[in-house]
Amino acid sequence: MIGELYGAASAAPIEETLANLRHCREGLELVDAAPTLLGYWIWQYGLTTIYLNRFADAQAEFRHGLDVLRPEHAFASVLRVDLADIVQLDGCWREAREILAEAEPWLAPHEENAIDRFQRIEATGRWHGVQGEIDLKIGLPERAAARFEREAAYARDAWQYHHDQKLNGSSALRWTALDHRLKLALATGDFAGVDREFERAGTDPLYADWESESGAQFKVHIGAAHYERERRGETGLADAKATLEGALAGFAGDPLAQGEARVQLIKLAIERRDWTGAREHIDALRAAGVGSPKLACGGNPAAVALDAFEARVRFETTTDDSARRAALVDLERAFEVFLSAWEEAPEREGGIAFLRYGERYLVLDELVRMCLAVDGPEAGARRALQWIGNAQLLGSLAQHWQLERLPVAEWLAPLVLEGAGVVLVQPGRVNSTLFLIDAQGILAVDVDPDWKIQRFIGLLQNAVARAVHSTGARAAPPLDEARALADSVLPDEFRARVASWSHAFAIGVESYGHLAFELLPFDDARRLGDVLPISYVPSLPVAAELVQRARTRGIEPVEQVYAAALAAPEVSGASAAKWKPAPLAIDAAAWRPWSAVWGDRWQAWLGPAASPTALRESGSRGVDLLQLVVHGIEDLDRDYSSGLLLAGDGGEVWSDTLSGPTPRLVMLAACQVDSRPVRRGDDGLAGWAGRFAIEGTDCVVLTPVDLELERALAFFELVQHAVRAGESPSSALVAARRSLARSSGARAQDYLIYAWGAGTQPLLPRQAESAAVPVRGNVLALVAAGFAVVLVGVLVGLALRRRRAPQ
Repeated sequence: MIGELYGAASAAPIEETLANLRHCREGLELVDAAPTLLGYWIWQYGLTTIYLNRFADAQAEFRHGLDVLRPEHAFASVLRVDLADIVQLDGCWREAREILAEAEPWLAPHEENAIDRFQRIEATGRWHGVQGEIDLKIGLPERAAARFEREAAYARDAWQYHHDQKLNGSSALRWTALDHRLKLALATGDFAGVDREFERAGTDPLYADWESESGAQFKVHIGAAHYERERRGETGLADAKATLEGALAGFAGDPLAQGEARVQLIKLAIERRDWTGAREHIDALRAAGVGSPKLACGGNPAAVALDAFEARVRFETTTDDSARRAALVDLERAFEVFLSAWEEAPEREGGIAFLRYGERYLVLDELVRMCLAVDGPEAGARRALQWIGNAQLLGSLAQHWQLERLPVAEWLAPLVLEGAGVVLVQPGRVNSTLFLIDAQGILAVDVDPDWKIQRFIGLLQNAVARAVHSTGARAAPPLDEARALADSVLPDEFRARVASWSHAFAIGVESYGHLAFELLPFDDARRLGDVLPISYVPSLPVAAELVQRARTRGIEPVEQVYAAALAAPEVSGASAAKWKPAPLAIDAAAWRPWSAVWGDRWQAWLGPAASPTALRESGSRGVDLLQLVVHGIEDLDRDYSSGLLLAGDGGEVWSDTLSGPTPRLVMLAACQVDSRPVRRGDDGLAGWAGRFAIEGTDCVVLTPVDLELERALAFFELVQHAVRAGESPSSALVAARRSLARSSGARAQDYLIYAWGAGTQPLLPRQAESAAVPVRGNVLALVAAGFAVVLVGVLVGLALRRRRAPQ
């Protein structure tokens, strides 16, 4: 912190302080001063330039320091970590992570004095903190949380070491660590957690000398949290505006630190329609150098958010149509710069989560609202959807396939054929927008704001979890919570519009984790999952690609379609010791119903044969439909954390390691496969759905909840009957729900198994017999009663290849 570096007694103007530091550093170099002394003053000079918002000067100074100091010296580690921090502050997150990777080997202690040892501890803690801040900004909150925990541990060690060695000055890492924990709570919507963290710190000896300018920084987070809680209807909180203004005053003379307070005050002013106040803070940030015509690395969050704020103020303070249109065009231009820069150097795979955190989400939110206001319902909706699709092109699947920007009409055309339609929910702060698209045109309707939809989704998810883990009547789908979510996200126009649809594509619900449309009521007696086949797809460009690919492959002749099962693997050795999988007690006879469906075009890999090799080779062996019943595993230290545990020692298969042609239709039942932490904006590559799609998947069916194995095997048997009869995957799910509801009543889990991808494309020609068949009693008897496992069904696509019988 700058105040701690210079002390409150210093009255020298900051520019004079900077000049003095430069002269001091140059003098120390001339006399070949001790590395610790030289490193300290280089560090001080660089921090002062950061204080003045001169990131380029700070980078140059720290790079100079790394040239003159030995790489193993403690202050070289300090400079590397702070260099990475500057780079990430400028939005260049990939470059910052590369610098941190270079710094990691030098963090280990060397022969050094007490001061150097202290700096080494702080640098190591800062290394974790900067990593965590980057993770938070690129949409990996659970990874950020783990980093911040390590940073906090090093902060305590540094403070204790500083105290034990009776060193001068103080330990600044503790303040940074607390700041990061507050940022994490804000980013993940735990606004009450901000107060809890702050109150806990007030009783911790680590923060005994609370009278520091650090307190102003924390008040920014408290003010932001209180404002968000006010918006959600909470009362009895300290006035958010007064808290933020107090923090702003506490940052007197520090333009960089003031920026965070001003950003929050701008949001508050805009929503209270205080355009003058918003304009004053925007002008102050512009004067301080925040924002530029070319955003650094395409990721500078303050700059891109400021463009959105300014466009909104300009739009709301004029009634002139041309002036409003000009504000929209300027915002489109700024967003185009942002997208182009990101496309050149994407900071991470895993979707467009970078648009879901911080203030960046406001840019697309403002674009959608302004497009509709300027161009009207139909033309405005098309203009807004074009920008949504352009942003979605930065998702990992679109990037992998190198999908190109197309007019929105070309993305939509393959999705609205044969009576199908598209449902797309664009999250918004003031209101979200529901787009309903079919051959009749585009309807855009305001629905509840993002936070309220998210709240109702959470309530429904809790109710579903209770139902799935219970027995008897309580296992039925929850109604009250489903109705509340439907009221929040589905307007009156929805049911009338979709009543005639043959199929629906739900686009982009990854922004909410999973929005289970099938659970929502369609009328007084039925749910959407009973009447409307639905396919979930992460983006407009990916939906168009998957649907066109599936239609090109077409419907296969019956005699050329082969099916198989890979189930109940026998895990052994270190894999069994590490993961401790529960036995999957499924007898070989349980697969006879499947064999009856497919005849001599069926085979099974069971027990020791259910190996990684079998999974990887299943596609090349000619299998078109593969049923898996295996264990899922989760490793949050991996970027791609979802895995399958198959037979043998070393049977782990991670989603990012799967390669080669995959079967066209795969039903994957495995624990934890879709229960990983939700990263808002992920478009599927982070899990098995996207990985199978890359290897040839047309459609994926999965579920985010624990399911009962007995019921699920019966469900999937019905799905196979329907697929064999020529139903599309998503239509087969509807048929299975109806059949089970007639025979044994509806269950919550039946509505949580959903189709991902091109669910409209049948695998086989339609047969004369009905797709829905009675539940086979022998299946239920062959499975150990009451055995529960997390299940995910995945319908997987097939790469174009020559057909041959399984080997």
